[in-house]
Amino acid sequence: MKKITLFSLLLTVLFCGTIASSARAAFQQVDFIASIKVEKPLSLAAGPDGTIYMTTTDGRALAVSADGEILREYGLLEKGEKPILKKAAGIAYADGIVYVTDSRLDKVVLFSVDGKLLDAFGKRGRDAKEFDDPTAITVRDSIIYVVDSGNDRVQLFGRNGVYIGAIGQAVAETEQLNDPVDLAVDEGGRLYVVDQSDSRVKIYNQDGSYAGQYSEPERPSSITIARDSVFVADDYHHTVTRIFFDNRPAESFGVKGEARAQFKGISGLFVNGLGHLFVADRKNDNIQSFAMEVEEGSGLTEPTPIPTWVEWMETVELSASGLFWDETGKRLLVVDDKSKSLTIVVDGQPAGVITVPNWKPLAAAVDSEGAIWTVDRGKNRLLKLGADGSILLEIGKYGSREGYFSSPSDLAITPDGLIYVADKGNHRVQAFNSDGVFLSAFGSDGSQALLKSPSALQIDPVGNLFVLDESSDKVVMFAPDGEPIREIGGAEGEPGYLKEPVAITLVADELMVLDEGQDCIKVFDVDGSFRRVFGSGGEGRGDFSKPVAMARISETELLVADAENGLVHKFKTHNTPKPVADVEVKAGMRKVKIEWSASGAADVEGYAIYRSQDAAGPYQMVATTNLNSYADADVEPGETYFYRVGVQTRNGQESPLTTAQRARPEKGRAAKIGEVSADPMEWSVTLSWPQKKQQPFLDHYNVYQQVVEGEFEKIGDTKETDFVAAGLDPSTDYVFRVTAVSIDDVETTPVEVSTTTLVATRPPIEIVEFGIDDIFSNTYKIYEDEGIGFMRIANNTGAKISSLKVSFAIKEFMDYPSEVEIKDLGPRSTKDVVLKAVFNNKILDVTEDTPVQTSIGLSYYENGELQSYSRNHAINIFEKHRMMWDVRERFATFVTPKDEVVLEFVRSVITQYPEVNDPILFAAALYDALGVVGLKYIQDPSNPYQMTSEDTDTIDYIQYPRETLNRRSGDCDDLVALFGAMLESLGIRTKVIEVPGHMFMMFATEFTPEDRPVAVADLFIEHEDVLWVPVEVTLVGSSFLKAWEKGSSNHAEWVGRNLDLMDIRTAWETYKPGSLVKSDWRPKEVLRSDIETSFDEFKMLKKIRMSCITKNYVDRARREPDNFDPYLQLGIIYAEEGEPEEALKLFEKARELDPENPAIYNNLGNIYYLQDKYTEAVEAYAAAVENDPADPYVLVNLARANLKNDQREQASQNFSRAIELSPEIAAKYRSMALELMSPL
Repeated sequence: MKKITLFSLLLTVLFCGTIASSARAAFQQVDFIASIKVEKPLSLAAGPDGTIYMTTTDGRALAVSADGEILREYGLLEKGEKPILKKAAGIAYADGIVYVTDSRLDKVVLFSVDGKLLDAFGKRGRDAKEFDDPTAITVRDSIIYVVDSGNDRVQLFGRNGVYIGAIGQAVAETEQLNDPVDLAVDEGGRLYVVDQSDSRVKIYNQDGSYAGQYSEPERPSSITIARDSVFVADDYHHTVTRIFFDNRPAESFGVKGEARAQFKGISGLFVNGLGHLFVADRKNDNIQSFAMEVEEGSGLTEPTPIPTWVEWMETVELSASGLFWDETGKRLLVVDDKSKSLTIVVDGQPAGVITVPNWKPLAAAVDSEGAIWTVDRGKNRLLKLGADGSILLEIGKYGSREGYFSSPSDLAITPDGLIYVADKGNHRVQAFNSDGVFLSAFGSDGSQALLKSPSALQIDPVGNLFVLDESSDKVVMFAPDGEPIREIGGAEGEPGYLKEPVAITLVADELMVLDEGQDCIKVFDVDGSFRRVFGSGGEGRGDFSKPVAMARISETELLVADAENGLVHKFKTHNTPKPVADVEVKAGMRKVKIEWSASGAADVEGYAIYRSQDAAGPYQMVATTNLNSYADADVEPGETYFYRVGVQTRNGQESPLTTAQRARPEKGRAAKIGEVSADPMEWSVTLSWPQKKQQPFLDHYNVYQQVVEGEFEKIGDTKETDFVAAGLDPSTDYVFRVTAVSIDDVETTPVEVSTTTLVATRPPIEIVEFGIDDIFSNTYKIYEDEGIGFMRIANNTGAKISSLKVSFAIKEFMDYPSEVEIKDLGPRSTKDVVLKAVFNNKILDVTEDTPVQTSIGLSYYENGELQSYSRNHAINIFEKHRMMWDVRERFATFVTPKDEVVLEFVRSVITQYPEVNDPILFAAALYDALGVVGLKYIQDPSNPYQMTSEDTDTIDYIQYPRETLNRRSGDCDDLVALFGAMLESLGIRTKVIEVPGHMFMMFATEFTPEDRPVAVADLFIEHEDVLWVPVEVTLVGSSFLKAWEKGSSNHAEWVGRNLDLMDIRTAWETYKPGSLVKSDWRPKEVLRSDIETSFDEFKMLKKIRMSCITKNYVDRARREPDNFDPYLQLGIIYAEEGEPEEALKLFEKARELDPENPAIYNNLGNIYYLQDKYTEAVEAYAAAVENDPADPYVLVNLARANLKNDQREQASQNFSRAIELSPEIAAKYRSMALELMSPL
């Protein structure tokens, strides 16, 4: 549903009479935009893309660009075709369609934007959908308005040409149109028509009633509408006048001439979507455009829904004299008097044909059980038929007695089975039950007989019967008991006049009458008032020649049978309902209830409620509902609101809004509370009271305490139904009051209660549980986050204690106490608090275990007075070498890879092995270096690891790596910390291996389990998809390989039993490496020669490493003995590892398997080149080029070998070929390029 904003209704012409001219002023702001050169412009329109649509005085219809270029001409024909346009007059654009009136053909022609003919309607004449010199045309939403100049009227059509009415004649003579030439339609749906004969602009409402006129300019000739005003051209005086809706003085501009804002022959005006005014000048051959100043929010008309309009949907060839819709079965019954048959149509397709011998079917209906009933006029009877056409029941025959018929013409069946039959020849309607028993007859009683020739029947939902009487050209409405209610139809000359009505149907609260004499359908309210008309005679789509029957098939769709040409037309009504009635607005507490009578219109989806705080608007939609009432709770008490209601249809249309209704909501009030109970304790009283149900406006409760006799002061408020009055004295009398307070701060009368507090036996707050640990100075930072202990605090009172502060301090070692705030400690509850400590640097100076005093403090405010409590406790601070094995990850503190003593020692060793880049070889060099230094494994005589690691309460002593290096001895944990720190300083990942009574370690290699060679598989540990090397560090002084083997056997012995791994890096996340003071001591330098003299194992370790690197290719060579690739890859590996002779053997083996492979020859050339065998290198590179002449890099290798072999000319040739293949070679090998350029 489209949401609309309602503007103030400021138009002052909604009354009959002439609007007095005000003093005309010059335009306050007119900005010239452009002048477009075009020939003979007449009428104007514009599209959203800026295209201008125009007609010319010589009868052409054109689309032109903003600079005047003709984009296309409408109505052009191929040779010999009948012309589409002869004299184009008016033009309009809407929703991708160009509408053109032709004053010579008396038609309206519809084109697509690109010029394709879509439709045309109209012909010369004076009837509906006939024209005499149609001129101007405009389209608002889906309504087409056409100025029918020769017939002095404006005709209205649905968007594809269905006639829906005319304006300009059905008014008083002085208000009629005499020579209309142009028109415009405002957002309120009012028509502004230039009546050239009267030199006036006449204004009409949507329903055709007269609304007023403009007496200026003096000689109006054309008109257009802006949001806040009307522009009227005076061609005689060469001016454009702007008349404002808010009654400001009119403004005008223009004089005779050819310059800007000068005119000689104004023929058309148009305002586009940007508010720019376009003025067509037929004599100056141009269109001038101007930017007009618009004052927002001033003088805008209220948008009004468009009138109900009808759309032609389709036409099918079908001979029919009667149409009847079965709503339950969703089928159409088609009676054809020519073939004397009844056809059943389902989903647009024939589903069966019923015929009865010698019958003349005239009408049909279906009862609640699905049985078909028909009127047989030939034998003057009523028949009930089976599905196969068999007669199940026959009622009546010719005659005038009760139950007899004379020319029966129609029947209607109520939901409860009552059957009405129009007995035309007997001037009456007869009623029967479903068994065919006569019940009553009415309509022909005596001289006051209402019915002369009843021909069609309809029943409304409440049982009222509508009877079409052909002779009187009226519809008579009867109550269910047969009493007449009213006649429907006007006298000749009135809008509701019926000439030859032939059929009727009911759609919601409307009665539709098919009038064959006027070739139209007239629509009335069921109360008899005329509402509208649609349809017309003719031969176009949806036009009538001889309409004889109609049937409603939905709330919006209608079928009409035309006997003249054997057609059935389908129409769709786009209904704009009437406003609802009986709107009533009731203000309540913080809400407004709006109620109204339900709409009886068809296709109603629901209702829209609009609201404003100003009676004049603007109004905003606040809700939609399918009920006929709405409660608006989004209001503020004491404010004034105005409400209007609109009816919305499923087609997206909306009724005009109802008159504004005023309301002022009241403040919300809470219900008074019931009895208050008091539960006293030593220092508090708990007050409670029952909760009243459904308290939408309750916000909170106020609690008051008596301070002196008769005086109370507020001590708090709560949203709960209980409250604790705290800070009271034990064994004391107290009086309290409680009130309920609404969201609008309206307070109820108080409810009072008295009580006495209990005698106190415990303190109000106390520490009921306490625990604190000794401090290890080497991990002092961890206590900032994890704390060093906890305490449990108990609130013994019946009141909540807020903002209880807990402080903890250690004198000298903490600069500030650490504080924790407990926001709320509930009554009779406890709270655990972790005690945290932020130490200063003095803790690093602790060189021996030191006892210290801690201080714990509690403080809070009670009734504005500070309450405090403190407690002291003694603990120990252990010096930096101490640790307990209860948390084994503390060990990571002693692994210090960034200690400069360790770092410098590691670097001094590793830098002597520049060719090494492997964790195994690095570890071997460092481990053997420790042996050269003289490091020994010695058990701690006082606290050996075997004992302390199993006793988690024993305080152990562990050396830092620098101390182990300095003392050249250590327990297993000291050696693991040292060797782990050395490897981690190189980025080699380590893990501690713990078994009962012992500790060793392992480090990660660069190999995966797939690289594990069979011969030494048991040396490695497979862990986390990586191969690890275990090391028994206590064998320091022996070879690394021996320590590796021992570590492997230890692991194998304990794996699956009591073996645990500690990831040093993971442990560091909590226990950071210890902070050590700067030291000038360094261990003695260890030379590579000393290592190799003492431990000759590098060759064996390299072999183990090589077996890991080559394993996959060796396995592949064994599986694929005829494949050259594994040999090629192995050769590359050996070459990179500095073993060219072995690499050469492998490349030769690869060549045997693939003698023409350029990669093999290239790698052979590389080996020869490295061995300074340049002749052999040239031969190998040349063979590679021969097998792959398009590889520029092989040519570069060949050129380099040529140079080394004193073959400069060949080198230059080969290098030039490489550049030809890849020009970037010259930049990449710039030094070679320069060398080959040198004359030397």
